[in-house]
Amino acid sequence: MVKKTNKKILLSILVSIILISLTVLVFAAWVTYDVTTKVVSPATGTNWSGAVGTAVANTSQVFFNITYKNETIVTDPVNVTIWINFTTSSWVILGNLSNCINGTGLGSGSFCSGSLNISVLYNGTMVPDGVYTVNASIHNNSGGGLSIVPSVNMSNLSVIRIDNTAPRTVSINSVPSGQNHSVKSNSGNFTLNVTADDALANISTVQFIIINTTGQVNATVTGIKEGNSPRYSATINTSHFPNGYVNITLFVNDTAGNYNVTANSSTAPLVRDLIFDNVAPSVSFSCTPTKVNSGDIVTCSCSGSATSGVNSTSFTATPSTSSTGTYTQTCQVASKSGVSNTATASYTIELSGGGSSGGGGSTTSTVPSIAGTVAVSESKLSSGYRAKFSNNAQVESSLTTSSGTTEKHSVKVTSITTSKVMITVSSDPVNLELSLGETKKVDLDSDKIYDLSLTFNEVVTGKADISVKKISEAAPTGQEGPVSAGETPGTTDDNTAGGETTTKSNLYLWIVLVIVIIVIICVIIYYTTKKKKK
Repeated sequence: MVKKTNKKILLSILVSIILISLTVLVFAAWVTYDVTTKVVSPATGTNWSGAVGTAVANTSQVFFNITYKNETIVTDPVNVTIWINFTTSSWVILGNLSNCINGTGLGSGSFCSGSLNISVLYNGTMVPDGVYTVNASIHNNSGGGLSIVPSVNMSNLSVIRIDNTAPRTVSINSVPSGQNHSVKSNSGNFTLNVTADDALANISTVQFIIINTTGQVNATVTGIKEGNSPRYSATINTSHFPNGYVNITLFVNDTAGNYNVTANSSTAPLVRDLIFDNVAPSVSFSCTPTKVNSGDIVTCSCSGSATSGVNSTSFTATPSTSSTGTYTQTCQVASKSGVSNTATASYTIELSGGGSSGGGGSTTSTVPSIAGTVAVSESKLSSGYRAKFSNNAQVESSLTTSSGTTEKHSVKVTSITTSKVMITVSSDPVNLELSLGETKKVDLDSDKIYDLSLTFNEVVTGKADISVKKISEAAPTGQEGPVSAGETPGTTDDNTAGGETTTKSNLYLWIVLVIVIIVIICVIIYYTTKKKKK
């Protein structure tokens, strides 16, 4: 009887233990699946970077917000543990958040939040770039340290992208440093192109930063993506910027906040010394002399300057002088940026010939005035060339001397007074002085034959009227040298001296003749008077 009673008691105890265990299991199951965690932040589809202290970080800390339901079980939350799937089969702890608020109403206002470095695990291991799922588990202070396991419902999780790498392949296309641009070239616009992509996140912004040589930012222009390609472009009008040198820096960032600046890059440097030049070049143009005889040489010279430098200069250096009249020449200067400007110069061509006619020294044609250097043909010098030389004016010509050598020679007036002029004949310099009306001859090659004849005609408004003629005359014996003795009318012309002597002799003859006639008349009168008295 006693044994049966003991068996009943043991059976009752066993049943009670089983019922209590089942109750605990049911309660645990109810707690596990009834309490739900949800990752609110960071939201699914967002990109994050946490590379601290580099040019690729938007933030080192990412804000996490985890909500949960059923506060009857989680009455005193201690913290929440943030998990990420480090591999496809394992979850690892990113960190813990201790700021937890238990809402007053069931399922409302209960959350744990805080910030964690998205790129480093709790044990210091770096998180590689990639796509990760974020989950959370809550730890309760009461109830023996009850832990609420992470949710298994994907709608309560968050899928994010972690990207700590700056955008790659950043380069400006077809814009070499030192290139020139203006409104006139490139149809008035200047287009910038860049290729930029990112290994994981998408490109967010591409900006072209235009900086002048003083470091001032003139403009920041946002590039527009070209379809589905990795290229971005922007078009600017260079006339909206100051003329001069500029540098262009690229700023590219991805959707995770990583950025790349070409000023910091050695593989994709910024564009340096790009030139914006929209101002017309300055032009200096002249033709000399401004008055010439037909057949003489007019020499034109042209120069220009521009911010971007001169690309081309177009003009006629020695225009034709075959026809008389006033003519205008044009010089065009184009800058390297494609902007052009012009200037003009005029000159007058008169009838060829010069000097004085035999009748009283009257001038038969206008004697041209020259300044600077004027080229004169050898044939012109052979016919005789006459001009009014300013001080330091000179004529140049390639002459074939009597010895047969051809060489460039020049005749330069170095000093002018009212009665004298100083002249230097080169190439082997010979200095000589001419008095008014005087002629001297020059032997250019020391072969005892004079090659040039120079005559000082007169002084007109401060300019020396000089006649230059190519000759070939043997130097008189005993008078050999580079310069002949001076010759002036009245001292070297024998016919003129003889004429003056003849004139004086005729005058004396007429005087004697008149005296004889007077004597004869007196004698006749005397004898006639004497006969009448008889």
